[in-house]
Amino acid sequence: LDATHFLGKDPVPNLRERQQFVGAGLHVVSDHEVEGYTSVRGGWNNGDAYTVYFSLQSDRPFTASIDTDSQRAMLQFADTLVGVKVGISYVSTQKARKNTESADLETNEGAPDQKPERTYPQSKEAAAGFEPSALYLRIDDLNTPMYEKAKRVLDIFEGRTPVIFYLTNTKRKVKAPSAMWVSLNDVMIKELKHQLGDSNVAVK
Repeated sequence: LDATHFLGKDPVPNLRERQQFVGAGLHVVSDHEVEGYTSVRGGWNNGDAYTVYFSLQSDRPFTASIDTDSQRAMLQFADTLVGVKVGISYVSTQKARKNTESADLETNEGAPDQKPERTYPQSKEAAAGFEPSALYLRIDDLNTPMYEKAKRVLDIFEGRTPVIFYLTNTKRKVKAPSAMWVSLNDVMIKELKHQLGDSNVAVK
């Protein structure tokens, strides 16, 4: 488990389309849970550093060996098949932990040849059999912090549901490129509402 990992390493500060490492740390909460954070700057967000907090939980106990700077850990399991879920948040590790509560771990007992898929809990609309046409996000404009906040969340949940931005400054709708389309789930919706406000997120 490496909390220092990030994309686009480059030694030149503030170089666009590259990220620079700022800081990281992790803490073993129990033999079933690890929490921590990673801070980077640069890339498409060429401004101040931002932090992603995480909470990792497993359905099997582990022993952990942590390096001296508390940024990397080796988790060793006695079992060969382990269920793991990870919650993230841009607010705190407590929020990240809460985001794991709606995701149940599947033990996959009796199926040693099956690899658990990386899945997220369905959104309420999908669970009810409603097929939404798009995710609508209301923001001021595309060149605002609200857009950057939304994009950070959308980038995590790649899928086939279109994303439509309603720009309040110009009162127009803009369809996001397909690379920003998402897979709807309650974790994503919850984080978007936290970042943008409940009234600015809708599934239709």
